[in-house]
Amino acid sequence: MAVLNKLRNSTWVLIVVLVSLGLFVASDYFSNSNKYSFGGSNQSVGEIDGKKISLQDFDARYKNLLTQIASNGSGETEENKDQASMYAWQQYIQEMVFDKEYEKLGVDVSVEEAGKLLYSEDAHPTIKKYFSNNGVFNPSNVTEFKNQQAKKDPKLMEQFELIINQIIGEVKYRKYNSLLSKSLYATNLDAEDDLLSAQGNINGKSITLNFANIEDKTIKFTDADLKDYINKHKDEFKQKASRDLEYILVDVSPTQADTMALVNELAAELPTFNAAENDSIYVTLNNSLTPFDTNYQSRGSYDKSIENRLFSATKDSAFGPVFYNGGYSLFKVIDTKKDSNFYFHAIKVEIPIKGATNADTALALANAKKLISEAGSSANALDFYNGKINSGEVIYAQDLGWLREGSQMVEVNKAIKTMTAGQSVAIKTMAGVSIVKLLEPKSYDLIKVAELRRNVEPLQATEDAAFQKASNFRSALTGKAGEFDELTKKMGIPKSVANNVKEFDKTMTGIPGTREVVRWAYAEDREEGDNSDVITCDNLLIVANLKRIKEEGTADVEDVREKVTRLVINEKKAEILKAKFEKAMQSSKSMDQIAAAVQSIVQPFNNINFNAQSVPFAGNDPKLIGYVCGLKVNQISRPIISNDGVHVFLVENASFPQVPSDLTQNKMMVYAQKKQQVYNLVQEALKKARNVKDERGRFY
Repeated sequence: MAVLNKLRNSTWVLIVVLVSLGLFVASDYFSNSNKYSFGGSNQSVGEIDGKKISLQDFDARYKNLLTQIASNGSGETEENKDQASMYAWQQYIQEMVFDKEYEKLGVDVSVEEAGKLLYSEDAHPTIKKYFSNNGVFNPSNVTEFKNQQAKKDPKLMEQFELIINQIIGEVKYRKYNSLLSKSLYATNLDAEDDLLSAQGNINGKSITLNFANIEDKTIKFTDADLKDYINKHKDEFKQKASRDLEYILVDVSPTQADTMALVNELAAELPTFNAAENDSIYVTLNNSLTPFDTNYQSRGSYDKSIENRLFSATKDSAFGPVFYNGGYSLFKVIDTKKDSNFYFHAIKVEIPIKGATNADTALALANAKKLISEAGSSANALDFYNGKINSGEVIYAQDLGWLREGSQMVEVNKAIKTMTAGQSVAIKTMAGVSIVKLLEPKSYDLIKVAELRRNVEPLQATEDAAFQKASNFRSALTGKAGEFDELTKKMGIPKSVANNVKEFDKTMTGIPGTREVVRWAYAEDREEGDNSDVITCDNLLIVANLKRIKEEGTADVEDVREKVTRLVINEKKAEILKAKFEKAMQSSKSMDQIAAAVQSIVQPFNNINFNAQSVPFAGNDPKLIGYVCGLKVNQISRPIISNDGVHVFLVENASFPQVPSDLTQNKMMVYAQKKQQVYNLVQEALKKARNVKDERGRFY
């Protein structure tokens, strides 16, 4: 039975294991409605190696995986849908990219090796995990399960085969990575270069003319300059497809009238609930959000705002409605009894012992008693003790909540037995020195409670009014340019903006449940200026306008106007500042003379090497580091342009460590660095070579 339970939950665990191995770069997607309605004529979720992955085939895998993941008891949550979609896509990549590469290179698992992985004392850790009884693994557990239980249950056999495939895939993956690692090496030149780059010591001087020295308004440019800059720097302006939207939100949250309607409804229900003879059936038939609990509960089991009232309530006498955690409830204490052990509510504070001698412990106890005395006048003891952490007087302080007698260390349990509410004691334990304060009287009471609970939700009239408001706004839109903004002002509805929304974004501007708006914006036939119908997103109604479509590739000027404007202005400033340096250098022979001529100052820099983060007083542009490291000693550089200005450098001296005759350790370090990088780089290269296009975002 233990094996059966483990296997029923195994798919979820194995998915997490495989994702953690980094087999693929994972992306997240989910859907809330009919996925076939957004894809238009293109009913494929992506393309791999020129072959389209049909939505129908993918959806079959997705649903199968979702069923298996949800079988662990968590249900079809958005997170589980997300995981099922991700894992189904990974399966396609595994089969159509990595498995083909393994086959081409002869990377495989033999029948004999597979048998050892599954049915031997040296079985794979995953097999041992799921087929061990009381921590003991026996290969016969696997064979018996396969030949008896799984053979009779197709679903169990399907999960067992999935585990086998995943294990085989993992072993192939490790073999492939091993093959990659054996193709890597580091030469003496690599090791020497790494050593000198990291431990060199370059000192000198710099002169800087910052772009900020020239006012932006003095620089003239046109859109042609912006376009020209983009064309010359296309790599800097590559963009993924995105959408800019403007939209309105109509809240469908419950009103005060809705709240009062619920309160009145429950108040009217109170006499019937009070008179109910079978509370379990009553609570169940009335669809309480809190299921009937057959267990007796102690102090600390209920919301703090209602607990005292529950434990002082008369048996079989209902009360309410009571508000807590966003809803209203009726309560009835249907039975009470006493526990043989008491329950207590306390805070615990750990005091540092600064040494290992008895005297050190005695000092810590004395400090604890001193703190107890000081805390006596504090309105909140926990806040007082937490305020002593930064000074080192306290290691930590925490509210233990309500606990059953005997749940702490022996010394603490012994002290609590004799304590009264409000009392604090300093205690020496096996772990150190503690302060314990009893916050409330001890309690032996246990109660069994029936709860009829309702959340505050909008009534139909509230929903209708919200939908009418959103519908009126949508009906007033005709498709005219600029009317969306005008209409929001006319109708007094605030407008929101979501720019650079990507196809696979789960939410729009962080608003939960807005995935449907993103999918609408990326529908195949969508055009700029389109207005959505009223889209329901949890407790919101949304009407959106697609303001701009940005396709993948090189950005247009309008997509990056602010960014490219700044770069063009800086480029033109750089020309002016560079010319200023060049003119000064024609008649100046030293750094001081150049600085005087350009009205700047000479600044020192020290200890520069390739690992440096910046050149002091010059900036943190990486190319400045490389430039300084490449200069000859006592040679004034030409003007160099950075992200912040234009600079001239002089290296006065440079020292480097002596290269050891044996570079073995250095080569191992360089090899380790390469090894860490190569696995992901190769995987991404393989996916790029197979032209993997992930278009699940239109459906999931």
